Amino acid sequence: KTKWENLQKMFLLCGFGRASLNEHQNLRTPPADIYILQNSWQKKLKKWDTVYLNLAKSCQQRKQWDRAIEYAEKNAQIGKESGDIKLILQSHIIIGLSYDRLGDYDRAIFHYKQALNIMDEIENDLKKDDIYHVVGMLYERKGQIEEAQYYYEKGKLHLR
Repeated sequence: KTKWENLQKMFLLCGFGRASLNEHQNLRTPPADIYILQNSWQKKLKKWDTVYLNLAKSCQQRKQWDRAIEYAEKNAQIGKESGDIKLILQSHIIIGLSYDRLGDYDRAIFHYKQALNIMDEIENDLKKDDIYHVVGMLYERKGQIEEAQYYYEKGKLHLR
């Protein structure tokens, strides 16, 4: 098979429809999604979680929040199937940020809290204070000042 045929297969496996694939075939400059897939193919990546994670991050950089959520959910599903809790953690953070940017604060809070629970489970405190702060900000935007203050304080305590 040619490189393009393999790329087409990867493109369809990542959830793109045939119509969008045909639209992109005639473009002079491939969109970022195709670029990431080409890179993955060139590096012979066999870990789909890496591909979905990179696609989610790429969509976030381009402010395509719905697509970032879609790819992060696929990444989380792979994490659930493989038992890789860190994939699930990364996915919740990406999804939380995406919902925040879409203005859906309740869903953003839900996913950030899921990330905090996973961090507790695996004892990963790397950015926990940041997530507490973000959850506090989201509650503040919702007008729930007491909840916001609670998460701000938890973030401060965690820094110590």
